[in-house]
Amino acid sequence: MELLDNNKLNFVINIHFGFGEVLTGGTMTCHLLAYKLAQRDHNIYMFTQPEYPHKNIHIIPSKHTRENGVLEYNWEVFTYNPQKTIVIYNEPEVKMGTGNPFKIPNVTRWLLYDSLEDIESQWEDTDLVFNYMNFKTNKYQPIGNLTTMDFHFKKLINLNNKRSGFCHILNKDSPNNYKDILEVFRSEDMGDWKTQGAYSYLKENFNKYKYFLTFDNNSFYSIAAGMCGCIPIILNDKKYSSPEEFRSKNPIFKYGVAYGMKDIDWAFETKHLLLQNLYMLENEYDQTIDNFIKLWELKLKIN
Repeated sequence: MELLDNNKLNFVINIHFGFGEVLTGGTMTCHLLAYKLAQRDHNIYMFTQPEYPHKNIHIIPSKHTRENGVLEYNWEVFTYNPQKTIVIYNEPEVKMGTGNPFKIPNVTRWLLYDSLEDIESQWEDTDLVFNYMNFKTNKYQPIGNLTTMDFHFKKLINLNNKRSGFCHILNKDSPNNYKDILEVFRSEDMGDWKTQGAYSYLKENFNKYKYFLTFDNNSFYSIAAGMCGCIPIILNDKKYSSPEEFRSKNPIFKYGVAYGMKDIDWAFETKHLLLQNLYMLENEYDQTIDNFIKLWELKLKIN
Protein backbone atom coordinates (compact mmCIF):
# COMPACT_ATOMS: atom_id res chain seq x y z
CA MET A 1 0.00 0.00 0.00
CA GLU A 2 1.29 3.44 -0.91
CA LEU A 3 0.26 6.48 1.11
CA LEU A 4 -0.71 9.59 -0.81
CA ASP A 5 2.05 11.95 -1.83
CA ASN A 6 0.46 15.30 -2.53
CA ASN A 7 0.61 18.76 -1.04
CA LYS A 8 -0.83 17.55 2.27
CA LEU A 9 0.69 15.96 5.35
CA ASN A 10 0.13 12.27 6.06
CA PHE A 11 -0.79 11.51 9.68
CA VAL A 12 -0.66 7.82 10.62
CA ILE A 13 -2.58 7.32 13.88
CA ASN A 14 -1.88 4.17 15.88
CA ILE A 15 -5.51 3.21 16.56
CA HIS A 16 -6.72 -0.33 15.82
CA PHE A 17 -10.12 -0.45 17.53
CA GLY A 18 -13.56 1.03 17.02
CA PHE A 19 -16.06 1.90 19.73
CA GLY A 20 -17.72 -1.50 19.42
CA GLU A 21 -14.52 -3.19 20.54
CA VAL A 22 -12.99 -0.71 22.99
CA LEU A 23 -15.14 2.18 24.15
CA THR A 24 -12.68 4.15 26.28
CA GLY A 25 -11.74 7.80 26.50
CA GLY A 26 -8.46 7.11 24.70
CA THR A 27 -10.18 5.34 21.81
CA MET A 28 -12.73 8.12 21.40
CA THR A 29 -10.03 10.76 21.51
CA CYS A 30 -7.92 9.10 18.81
CA HIS A 31 -10.88 8.75 16.46
CA LEU A 32 -11.89 12.36 17.01
CA LEU A 33 -8.34 13.61 16.41
CA ALA A 34 -8.34 11.76 13.09
CA TYR A 35 -11.51 13.59 12.10
CA LYS A 36 -10.24 16.99 13.24
CA LEU A 37 -7.01 16.59 11.26
CA ALA A 38 -8.98 15.41 8.22
CA GLN A 39 -11.17 18.50 8.49
CA ARG A 40 -8.02 20.56 8.07
CA ASP A 41 -7.49 18.86 4.69
CA HIS A 42 -4.64 16.49 5.54
CA ASN A 43 -4.37 12.78 4.72
CA ILE A 44 -5.22 10.59 7.73
CA TYR A 45 -4.46 6.88 8.05
CA MET A 46 -5.68 4.52 10.75
CA PHE A 47 -6.04 0.77 11.20
CA THR A 48 -9.78 0.48 11.78
CA GLN A 49 -13.00 1.97 10.46
CA PRO A 50 -13.29 5.61 11.57
CA GLU A 51 -16.04 6.46 14.05
CA TYR A 52 -16.12 9.97 12.59
CA PRO A 53 -15.97 9.33 8.82
CA HIS A 54 -14.37 11.86 6.48
CA LYS A 55 -13.21 11.70 2.88
CA ASN A 56 -9.60 12.35 3.97
CA ILE A 57 -9.50 9.39 6.38
CA HIS A 58 -8.07 6.18 4.92
CA ILE A 59 -7.69 2.68 6.36
CA ILE A 60 -4.50 0.62 6.39
CA PRO A 61 -5.71 -3.02 6.50
CA SER A 62 -4.81 -4.63 9.82
CA LYS A 63 -5.69 -7.66 11.92
CA HIS A 64 -5.14 -8.34 15.60
CA THR A 65 -5.26 -11.51 17.65
CA ARG A 66 -4.99 -12.18 21.35
CA GLU A 67 -2.99 -15.11 22.68
CA ASN A 68 -2.46 -15.66 26.40
CA GLY A 69 -3.69 -12.15 27.03
CA VAL A 70 -1.18 -10.58 24.65
CA LEU A 71 -2.37 -8.65 21.58
CA GLU A 72 -0.56 -9.26 18.31
CA TYR A 73 -0.96 -6.92 15.34
CA ASN A 74 -0.40 -7.51 11.65
CA TRP A 75 -0.88 -4.67 9.20
CA GLU A 76 -0.40 -4.30 5.49
CA VAL A 77 3.05 -2.98 4.65
CA PHE A 78 2.88 0.61 3.41
CA THR A 79 5.27 3.02 1.73
CA TYR A 80 5.28 6.78 2.17
CA ASN A 81 7.11 10.05 1.61
CA PRO A 82 9.22 10.41 4.79
CA GLN A 83 9.31 14.19 4.38
CA LYS A 84 5.55 14.48 4.72
CA THR A 85 4.51 11.58 6.96
CA ILE A 86 4.04 11.73 10.74
CA VAL A 87 3.07 8.90 13.07
CA ILE A 88 1.03 9.58 16.23
CA TYR A 89 1.47 7.09 19.07
CA ASN A 90 -0.96 7.41 21.96
CA GLU A 91 1.19 6.95 25.04
CA PRO A 92 2.29 5.56 27.38
CA GLU A 93 1.37 2.28 25.69
CA VAL A 94 2.19 1.68 22.04
CA LYS A 95 0.81 -1.89 22.46
CA MET A 96 3.28 -3.46 20.07
CA GLY A 97 6.32 -3.93 22.25
CA THR A 98 8.62 -1.44 20.55
CA GLY A 99 8.87 2.32 20.54
CA ASN A 100 8.28 2.88 16.83
CA PRO A 101 6.87 -0.24 15.18
CA PHE A 102 6.04 1.55 11.92
CA LYS A 103 9.62 2.90 11.60
CA ILE A 104 8.34 6.30 10.51
CA PRO A 105 11.06 8.86 11.34
CA ASN A 106 8.68 11.69 12.29
CA VAL A 107 7.17 10.65 15.62
CA THR A 108 4.55 12.22 17.87
CA ARG A 109 4.24 10.89 21.42
CA TRP A 110 0.76 11.82 22.60
CA LEU A 111 0.36 11.57 26.36
CA LEU A 112 -3.09 10.27 27.22
CA TYR A 113 -1.93 9.12 30.67
CA ASP A 114 1.07 9.65 32.95
CA SER A 115 4.18 8.33 31.23
CA LEU A 116 6.46 5.55 32.48
CA GLU A 117 10.25 5.40 32.52
CA ASP A 118 10.47 2.05 30.73
CA ILE A 119 8.17 3.35 27.99
CA GLU A 120 10.19 6.55 27.56
CA SER A 121 13.36 4.48 27.22
CA GLN A 122 12.03 3.45 23.80
CA TRP A 123 11.65 7.03 22.59
CA GLU A 124 14.11 9.05 20.53
CA ASP A 125 15.31 12.57 21.28
CA THR A 126 13.85 13.70 17.96
CA ASP A 127 10.32 12.61 18.94
CA LEU A 128 7.89 15.43 19.64
CA VAL A 129 5.93 14.95 22.87
CA PHE A 130 2.45 16.48 23.21
CA ASN A 131 0.29 16.37 26.32
CA TYR A 132 -3.44 15.68 26.20
CA MET A 133 -4.00 17.53 29.46
CA ASN A 134 -1.40 17.75 32.24
CA PHE A 135 -0.08 14.21 32.43
CA LYS A 136 3.38 13.60 33.88
CA THR A 137 6.55 12.53 32.11
CA ASN A 138 10.02 11.60 33.34
CA LYS A 139 12.85 12.47 30.95
CA TYR A 140 10.92 13.94 28.02
CA GLN A 141 8.99 17.15 28.50
CA PRO A 142 5.97 18.00 26.29
CA ILE A 143 6.45 20.87 23.87
CA GLY A 144 2.74 21.66 23.80
CA ASN A 145 -0.77 20.38 24.26
CA LEU A 146 -2.82 18.41 21.76
CA THR A 147 -6.37 18.12 23.00
CA THR A 148 -9.72 17.23 21.53
CA MET A 149 -12.90 15.96 23.12
CA ASP A 150 -16.41 15.15 21.97
CA PHE A 151 -18.64 16.62 24.64
CA HIS A 152 -21.79 15.14 23.04
CA PHE A 153 -23.68 18.38 23.58
CA LYS A 154 -26.77 17.05 21.77
CA LYS A 155 -26.84 13.74 23.66
CA LEU A 156 -26.02 14.75 27.23
CA ILE A 157 -28.64 17.29 28.27
CA ASN A 158 -30.32 18.41 31.48
CA LEU A 159 -34.00 17.47 31.47
CA ASN A 160 -34.59 19.38 34.72
CA ASN A 161 -36.07 16.30 36.38
CA LYS A 162 -36.60 15.82 40.09
CA ARG A 163 -33.59 13.93 41.41
CA SER A 164 -32.50 11.88 44.38
CA GLY A 165 -29.77 9.50 45.43
CA PHE A 166 -26.25 8.64 44.33
CA CYS A 167 -24.77 6.80 41.36
CA HIS A 168 -21.23 5.86 40.37
CA ILE A 169 -19.04 4.41 37.63
CA LEU A 170 -15.78 2.79 38.69
CA ASN A 171 -12.79 3.93 36.71
CA LYS A 172 -9.17 4.70 37.60
CA ASP A 173 -7.85 5.15 41.16
CA SER A 174 -10.59 3.23 42.96
CA PRO A 175 -9.29 2.25 46.44
CA ASN A 176 -9.37 -1.31 47.73
CA ASN A 177 -12.23 -0.46 50.09
CA TYR A 178 -14.34 1.25 47.43
CA LYS A 179 -17.30 -1.04 48.14
CA ASP A 180 -17.44 0.03 51.78
CA ILE A 181 -17.26 3.70 50.80
CA LEU A 182 -20.00 3.47 48.18
CA GLU A 183 -22.21 1.40 50.47
CA VAL A 184 -22.43 4.35 52.85
CA PHE A 185 -24.10 6.37 50.09
CA ARG A 186 -26.22 3.46 48.83
CA SER A 187 -24.88 4.37 45.42
CA GLU A 188 -26.15 2.65 42.28
CA ASP A 189 -23.57 1.22 39.89
CA MET A 190 -23.83 2.48 36.28
CA GLY A 191 -20.74 0.61 35.12
CA ASP A 192 -22.68 -1.31 32.45
CA TRP A 193 -23.64 1.87 30.58
CA LYS A 194 -21.79 0.80 27.42
CA THR A 195 -24.07 -2.21 26.95
CA GLN A 196 -27.27 -0.63 28.30
CA GLY A 197 -27.68 2.13 25.74
CA ALA A 198 -24.42 4.09 25.92
CA TYR A 199 -25.03 7.85 25.91
CA SER A 200 -28.82 7.59 26.00
CA TYR A 201 -28.43 5.49 29.15
CA LEU A 202 -26.08 8.06 30.68
CA LYS A 203 -28.51 10.86 29.91
CA GLU A 204 -31.45 8.98 31.42
CA ASN A 205 -29.66 8.05 34.63
CA PHE A 206 -27.70 11.25 35.17
CA ASN A 207 -31.09 12.97 35.00
CA LYS A 208 -32.42 10.57 37.62
CA TYR A 209 -29.78 10.87 40.33
CA LYS A 210 -28.77 13.95 42.28
CA TYR A 211 -25.09 13.05 42.78
CA PHE A 212 -22.45 11.17 40.79
CA LEU A 213 -19.55 9.64 42.75
CA THR A 214 -16.10 8.91 41.31
CA PHE A 215 -12.58 8.25 42.56
CA ASP A 216 -11.06 9.39 39.25
CA ASN A 217 -9.55 12.88 39.26
CA ASN A 218 -9.80 13.20 35.49
CA SER A 219 -12.83 11.40 34.08
CA PHE A 220 -15.22 12.42 31.33
CA TYR A 221 -17.99 10.80 33.38
CA SER A 222 -17.83 13.76 35.76
CA ILE A 223 -18.41 16.15 32.87
CA ALA A 224 -21.19 13.99 31.42
CA ALA A 225 -22.95 13.95 34.78
CA GLY A 226 -22.64 17.71 35.18
CA MET A 227 -24.01 18.34 31.68
CA CYS A 228 -27.12 16.40 32.69
CA GLY A 229 -27.58 18.37 35.90
CA CYS A 230 -26.19 15.71 38.23
CA ILE A 231 -23.57 16.94 40.73
CA PRO A 232 -20.22 15.09 40.33
CA ILE A 233 -18.24 14.49 43.53
CA ILE A 234 -14.62 13.35 43.32
CA LEU A 235 -14.08 11.27 46.45
CA ASN A 236 -10.35 10.78 45.92
CA ASP A 237 -9.46 14.36 46.81
CA LYS A 238 -5.86 13.99 48.04
CA LYS A 239 -3.95 14.31 44.75
CA TYR A 240 -4.17 18.10 44.90
CA SER A 241 -3.66 20.28 47.96
CA SER A 242 -7.00 22.04 47.56
CA PRO A 243 -10.06 22.28 45.32
CA GLU A 244 -8.59 25.52 43.94
CA GLU A 245 -5.40 23.75 42.82
CA PHE A 246 -7.46 20.95 41.32
CA ARG A 247 -9.46 23.42 39.23
CA SER A 248 -6.39 25.40 38.17
CA LYS A 249 -4.69 22.21 36.93
CA ASN A 250 -7.87 20.83 35.33
CA PRO A 251 -9.83 23.67 33.69
CA ILE A 252 -12.40 21.25 32.32
CA PHE A 253 -13.63 20.75 35.91
CA LYS A 254 -13.60 24.43 36.76
CA TYR A 255 -17.35 24.65 37.39
CA GLY A 256 -20.05 22.34 38.65
CA VAL A 257 -17.72 19.65 40.04
CA ALA A 258 -17.05 19.03 43.75
CA TYR A 259 -13.49 18.08 44.70
CA GLY A 260 -14.38 16.20 47.86
CA MET A 261 -17.50 16.19 49.97
CA LYS A 262 -16.68 19.58 51.50
CA ASP A 263 -16.71 21.20 48.04
CA ILE A 264 -20.36 20.43 47.21
CA ASP A 265 -21.54 24.00 47.76
CA TRP A 266 -19.12 25.21 45.07
CA ALA A 267 -20.51 22.65 42.61
CA PHE A 268 -24.10 23.78 43.20
CA GLU A 269 -23.22 27.48 43.04
CA THR A 270 -21.32 27.18 39.75
CA LYS A 271 -23.11 24.40 37.87
CA HIS A 272 -24.83 26.96 35.61
CA LEU A 273 -21.38 27.90 34.24
CA LEU A 274 -20.35 24.37 33.25
CA LEU A 275 -21.66 24.37 29.67
CA GLN A 276 -20.31 27.84 28.94
CA ASN A 277 -16.88 26.67 30.08
CA LEU A 278 -17.02 23.57 27.87
CA TYR A 279 -17.87 25.59 24.76
CA MET A 280 -14.91 27.87 25.47
CA LEU A 281 -12.58 24.92 26.00
CA GLU A 282 -13.74 23.31 22.76
CA ASN A 283 -12.46 26.37 20.89
CA GLU A 284 -9.18 26.25 22.82
CA TYR A 285 -8.76 22.56 22.02
CA ASP A 286 -9.23 23.24 18.33
CA GLN A 287 -6.40 25.77 18.55
CA THR A 288 -4.06 23.11 19.96
CA ILE A 289 -4.67 21.04 16.83
CA ASP A 290 -3.80 24.00 14.60
CA ASN A 291 -0.64 24.59 16.65
CA PHE A 292 0.28 20.91 16.40
CA ILE A 293 0.08 21.02 12.60
CA LYS A 294 2.13 24.22 12.42
CA LEU A 295 4.89 22.75 14.59
CA TRP A 296 5.24 19.76 12.28
CA GLU A 297 5.15 21.97 9.20
CA LEU A 298 8.02 23.99 10.64
CA LYS A 299 9.99 20.88 11.60
CA LEU A 300 9.54 19.35 8.15
CA LYS A 301 10.11 22.70 6.46
CA ILE A 302 6.77 22.63 4.66
CA ASN A 303 5.41 25.97 3.48
